[in-house]
Amino acid sequence: MSETQPKVTGYSWLGCLGGILAGLLGGAVLLIVLSIVNAVTTDLPPTSPTPPDQADLQITVDEAFLNRYIEQPVDGAASIDILPGNQARVVADTGVEVFGAIVPIQVIGTFALQPKGQTIEIVLIDTQISGFDLPLDLSGIFSEDIALVNQELNAAIDEMAATVGAPVAITGLTTSDNAIRLEFREFPGGVN
Repeated sequence: MSETQPKVTGYSWLGCLGGILAGLLGGAVLLIVLSIVNAVTTDLPPTSPTPPDQADLQITVDEAFLNRYIEQPVDGAASIDILPGNQARVVADTGVEVFGAIVPIQVIGTFALQPKGQTIEIVLIDTQISGFDLPLDLSGIFSEDIALVNQELNAAIDEMAATVGAPVAITGLTTSDNAIRLEFREFPGGVN
């Protein structure tokens, strides 16, 4: 007498969710990079030197702008919600295959945006998956994706510094309920 083992659905769909989140964050990072490069390369009229208590460059990225260009999942929709307190929430409605059927789920990731020296660091605060009742530990699921996004942000700021022709440092980062505002200061002698 042979017993058949029940089919066990692996956690491969968690990898899909990680890919979705990485795509969403990567799209947002790309938009911020393009905004920074466009702001830096636009000719400005000559002005007097910047007072020491003000930023040399200020960039505001609107939530509506980010949402027009966010990378959408193949089977679903995604959006970015900028929150006060230097936070952003990415919401993706999608589906995963479980035992041959597509189950609709919503993945919600809440992130902190922090200035860190000459770059910006994105840190995962919380991940939730609604529409799917399984006790899951999601604490490390997006670690690799967040590290990649942080590398891309660092490269974008380095590219901006190369475009400006001098090292820059972030002097301010704030969020409202619908925009991210970045402030940079030029350090012609270099940043330590």
